[in-house]
Amino acid sequence: MSGRRRIPIVNKAARLYKGVRYDSGIEAIRAHELDLLQAGGTIRLWYRQPLFDLPDPVHRRKLDFCVQDQDGTLFIEEIKGGYALKSGHIGDATRRLIREWRAHGIMPLKLMCRVKSAWQTEWVIPE
Repeated sequence: MSGRRRIPIVNKAARLYKGVRYDSGIEAIRAHELDLLQAGGTIRLWYRQPLFDLPDPVHRRKLDFCVQDQDGTLFIEEIKGGYALKSGHIGDATRRLIREWRAHGIMPLKLMCRVKSAWQTEWVIPE
């Protein structure tokens, strides 16, 4: 082996939902769930990868989903994988996002992590 780390890549078919290739299989699962919630009347609408200009010197923030509740409330969902939100195993990029969103966000942010077949969530409310 040449010393390069092999990075596991999720099967491309597992990241496809309705002809759209998502960044992860977990995001594709969530897109399917959002469609079911919309069909059932729990949410009004959703769309993927909204862009936000937070005071980040490097780039704009592209998050996973924007969702509108039945009462018209908008919020953002950001899917995270590979760690448990409540146990504090949050990476530096996620910590930076939480800090920036609390200071400059314009609507609630829902961080979500899939644990087995259930979602673990944490809300970040702008100040």
